[in-house]
Amino acid sequence: MGQLSINLGEKKLLRHIELGGTTVDAVGRELVLAFVQNAQKEPEIRRLLSEHNLTVAEMAAMYAAIIMDLMPSPAINAGGPLLAPTLLFMEPQKLEMLLVEFRRESVGLSGEDRFNRLLAKGIEFGRMIKEVHDEKMGPCNLQIQQLGGRQSASGCLSALFLGIGATYGLGLLSQLLGPK
Repeated sequence: MGQLSINLGEKKLLRHIELGGTTVDAVGRELVLAFVQNAQKEPEIRRLLSEHNLTVAEMAAMYAAIIMDLMPSPAINAGGPLLAPTLLFMEPQKLEMLLVEFRRESVGLSGEDRFNRLLAKGIEFGRMIKEVHDEKMGPCNLQIQQLGGRQSASGCLSALFLGIGATYGLGLLSQLLGPK
């Protein structure tokens, strides 16, 4: 699979955002979850999720939170636009650094506190990736049109993504996911 497959996997989501969609609308949630499910097929990503006791839904929520935090400019120049947090999945050593720091900072935390720490650490890394990449390669000129995003995504995956709400309560998760 590799970097190319992961890069191709985020193109539907990137297009959705270019068309004015978000990671918190129904189509965006499905596309985020589909991206992370595809990425976790990579042995290294799957190993990291397992080692750090994280679910695909938790990683999807982190990925979505990073993109939302970086709006209105969530992309970097990487031979064309690439959503900044996608680099975490294309270069698993970056994801591993994030998760090692998360594990160290979340000792003794559980439930919503642990989940919120994951989102905060992801956002911190997402900002760092964007800042360093923009400085090195120049900012990405992603043209976002306010057309409401894609009208559909392939598959009905948002129920899985919303399932983490049952585990962690409503807090930040409900803000991130919004109404169904």
